[in-house]
This record gives sequence, structure tokens and C-alpha cells, in this order.
Amino acid sequence: MRTIGRAALLACALGLTLSSLPAAACSCQGGGFGAYEPCESWGAYAVFVGKAVGVSVVEESALEGGWKHRVFLFDVLEGFVGVEGKRNVEVRTGMGGGDCGLDFEIGETYFVYTGGDASGNLWVGICSGMTKPLARAERDLAFARRVKRGEWTALYGRVRTNEREDLEDEAEGEGMAGVKVRIEGPGGQRFEAVTDAQGDFTVDGQLEGIWTVRAELPPGSPAAAPQTVELFKGECTGAEVIVSSLGTLRGRVIDAARQPVAELGVYLMPAGEPLDDDSIASAYTDEEGRYLFEEVPPDAYVLVVNPDGPGVYDPPYPATYYPGASDLAGAARVTLKPSATLELRDFRLPPVIPEVSVSGVVRWPDGRPAEGVWVVLVYSQWDGRPALTDADGRYELKGLKGLSYTLVADGEWTDAVAHSAPREVALGREDQLIDLVLDQAGGIETPAEWHRRGSLVPLNPPH
Repeated sequence: MRTIGRAALLACALGLTLSSLPAAACSCQGGGFGAYEPCESWGAYAVFVGKAVGVSVVEESALEGGWKHRVFLFDVLEGFVGVEGKRNVEVRTGMGGGDCGLDFEIGETYFVYTGGDASGNLWVGICSGMTKPLARAERDLAFARRVKRGEWTALYGRVRTNEREDLEDEAEGEGMAGVKVRIEGPGGQRFEAVTDAQGDFTVDGQLEGIWTVRAELPPGSPAAAPQTVELFKGECTGAEVIVSSLGTLRGRVIDAARQPVAELGVYLMPAGEPLDDDSIASAYTDEEGRYLFEEVPPDAYVLVVNPDGPGVYDPPYPATYYPGASDLAGAARVTLKPSATLELRDFRLPPVIPEVSVSGVVRWPDGRPAEGVWVVLVYSQWDGRPALTDADGRYELKGLKGLSYTLVADGEWTDAVAHSAPREVALGREDQLIDLVLDQAGGIETPAEWHRRGSLVPLNPPH
């Protein structure tokens, strides 16, 4: 369950100024859980029950900012906020058709929530989602009258599911109808509510203090632990009960010296299945080396760092499987039960792979040093380390010991592009000296061009 504070009200219609209302497409935000509860609407500038009795149009030239809009006249039948002592009020809104304008039918009675501008004008729009015909405002009216009597503490909430079949799917859920909710608070006070068709429930009254909320779920449903919320006088609080078999995996990654490893990708994949980018989840460690996987379906899993080996810009660790194995055969299977939270012991990595230097001189076909040309040490199709030669044609690059690379240089020769013959380089213990000659016609200008030649594709060098 998540407790939700006072929501932002009437996203488009409340608090607008005349100069900020363009006759362009209306963009509404929000509308999330709890946004339209009567208690959440109580930050409105004015709240009243009124009958629409007339309408006029304010032309563009009459307003600073040039925004044409309508002004509806209401007879105030019952006032709650901002209309004290008034028999009639004017409410401004757009013309409709994309400018947030809200239509009122003359002769109809409405429960109205409005915003206000610096000039004291009242505004309302379609983004509010709360102003409605009085016939559909039974809860709004009941709550407003309680507020008028000095009773406006309330608890609202929702009971909903949250499930996914595997790591490839998005977690989805829906409200659970007909679920009994028990609320217990100070002095042994108890309330009960039953969720509606959308899974929502509301309890109004003097509910100050700390309350425990329990949902009585149907047989066979995952368990939902009791939740606690705190209510203050004059406010309302929302709470969401999540009924789910999904669980949580968390742990810490440490290096060979048992120090935490930060900003490291950790991958989670189903045990017994081949590595597939579409069927794995990833998480990055924080400054303390901790990682977290949430909304994980119950199953058996394997965790791995650098499953394809370290790339040029990956942390320099070999592929390592939890809790510290060098291959999949030695990996521990992590079994997550329904709705469980599993804290794993430390995932320990081996020592980092040492770097080995590759350096040399790049020359033009006539033997002159090639200054200012790119040399790339390529590891994979989209992964390479570039360096620019100096005035003597020298370059130096570093790769990881034990990995194989392709080395190539690229430059312009007598107004034509040329490159060196790609060299396969397997890095051992010792640094390597490799000279290159730009004696191949054409340049390696784009990854696609090199790929058509059947070679690896280098990282585009910076400009």
C-alpha cells in the first residue's frame, strides 16, 4: 500500500491566468488514483452547487493575451468555499474544441469546483475531472456538507492486482471489486468498507491518528500485509493495496577486495533458458553496490555481470555469474516465491581484467608519418576505442588482456580517403607494437560501409 498526499487539483482549469490560456490543443495531466476524490478537491478556489442560467462570449480583443472564452452565469443554490454571501457568480471557461473549455447546459444544476486568477475571476475546464451535474455528485455533496459542519478528515483507497507472466511483459493490474476493507484506529475504533466496481473505497468522518488497513481477499489470492496510514484533521489520505504474486530481489555487488562496486549493470534471467535480451531484466548498483529488482514473477533465476564479456566501455570484469562463478554451469539458481522479498548474499566479482597497450606508427603509402588520422581498436560490431595520431604518426590504445580486437586506421591521402588493412590483435601479457600503412583504397567512413565489407564496425570517433 502506498499513502498518497493531497493531489494537485484541476490540472488545467484551476489557477490559470488569462495570458496563459492559448486557443490550442488542451493537454491534461494527472487523473491518477485518488485525483478526483471529493476530499482531494477541497483546494479549489470556489466550491458550490449552482444552476447555469446564462452564457456570454468574451471576444479575443477584450482580453490581454487575446484568448476568446465563455462566461457562464450561475445561481448559487448552496455555497461551500469562495462564494459566501453571493447569489450569483460568473465562471469562465474555454470555447471547447481543444482549449480546455467545459460545456454547461443552461437550466441544469451542477456541483462546481473552480480555480481563480489574479483578478478574482473563477475558471473551470475539462481537465478538472471533478465539476459535474448535481445528479452525479452525491458523494461530493455529502462530503461538502460534512466539511461545512467541521468534519473533513477522510480515508480513501483502492485494492488492485499487479501481475506479469514473465520478465518480458509489463506489470499490469485492475481494481478488485467487492473486497471488504477493515480500518482500525485509535481507541479501538473500527470501520469497514467494500470496494466498488473499480476497486475503490472511501471512509469519511473524524479519523485522526494512525490507522491500520486490512483487505480481506478472496480464497487463493496472494496475501496482502496490513498497512498503516496517518490521518490529520482537515486532510484526507489515499492508500493503495497492491495484491500481487510479484516479488523483490535485492543484494550487493563487491569486488575482489570486498569493496562495493558502484554503477555496475546486473542482469537477471530465467534459469535454464538461453541468454536473450528480450527475456532479461537489468538493474544498476548504487554507490553502496546495491541493486534492486522489483515486480519479479515467481520463478528460478540466474544473475550475471557482463554476460557477453566486457565491452570497451563496460566495467573491466569477465562474465561472472552469481555468487561468483566464471560460467553458467557454476551459477546459483535463485528461487523467488510468490510475493516474497529475497535478500541475497554478496555477489563477489573476480579481479578486474588488466589493460594491455597497443601502440605504433601510422604512415602514408610514401612512408611519411600520418598525422591526425584515426586509429580504432575494435572489440565488437558497435564497440571500439579510437585514438588520433600525433605529428609523428604515433598512436597508443589500451585493450583488455585476453580479448581479441581488430585494429584499423583511416585518413585522407591526396584528397582521397584511404585506410589500413585491418589487423587482428589478440592481447596477451605484453604490450604490442603495431605499425600501420594507409594503403587501402577507400575509407571506413560509416559503420554500414565497413559492415558491407564483412568486417567489424568501429565506434564512430568523436569530432
